[in-house]
Amino acid sequence: MDYLLLPLPVGEGHEILPYLAARKGPEAADRLYPEMVEEAFRRLDPLPVVKRVLFSPPEAQVEVPWGWEAEPQADGPWGHRFATAFHEAFLEGANRVVALDPSSPWLDAHMVIQAMDALSGDLEMVVGPSGSGGIYLLGLRHEVPGLFEGLPEYGKDRIRSLVGRATELGIAPLILPRLPDAGSVPDRKPPRQRSARG
Repeated sequence: MDYLLLPLPVGEGHEILPYLAARKGPEAADRLYPEMVEEAFRRLDPLPVVKRVLFSPPEAQVEVPWGWEAEPQADGPWGHRFATAFHEAFLEGANRVVALDPSSPWLDAHMVIQAMDALSGDLEMVVGPSGSGGIYLLGLRHEVPGLFEGLPEYGKDRIRSLVGRATELGIAPLILPRLPDAGSVPDRKPPRQRSARG
C-alpha cells in the first residue's frame, strides 16, 4: 500500500504562510489558507492510497474528509517531524510514501501519481522544490536513516541541504519542476523533470 502524508499546521494563515501574508496582506492570508487546504483535500481525495493528515500543534482540532486519517505530527524540528512520519508509514508496511505541502495551489492527484510511478523502479527518492526554497513534494521508496538529520528549519538552504544529504548517502533523487509558492503566478512553464545524476 502507498501512503500520502499531508502535514497540516493549524492556525492563522498569516502565521503559517508569512510569505503569502507579505505579498497579499495578513487578512488575505488568513482567508486563503483554509481555502487552499480545502482545495488540496478535493484534488487529492480520489487517490487510492492511505491518506494521512499530520496536524500540529497536537492539541489542535481538525476535521478531515471521509476516508482520510488524522493524527498529531511529532514535535521537534522539521527534520525530526518528517523522519518520524516516514518511519511510521514504512513501519506500517508502506511501499512508497509521498508527503505534500497542502498550501501549494499547483498540486493535484496526477502529480502524486507521477511521483509514485517514478518510485516504482530503482529510483529511491523524488523531491519537488518550491519557489521559496521549501519543498512541495517529497517521496521515498524506503526509509533512509540520517536523511533528515540537521536540516534547516526554514529558508532556501533546506532543499539544497536535503539533496546534498541524499547524495552523501548514495541516493540520486529525481528533482521535479520548481513550482511557485501560493500567491505567485508562473511566468513560464515549469522546466522538465531532471535527476540529480545530471
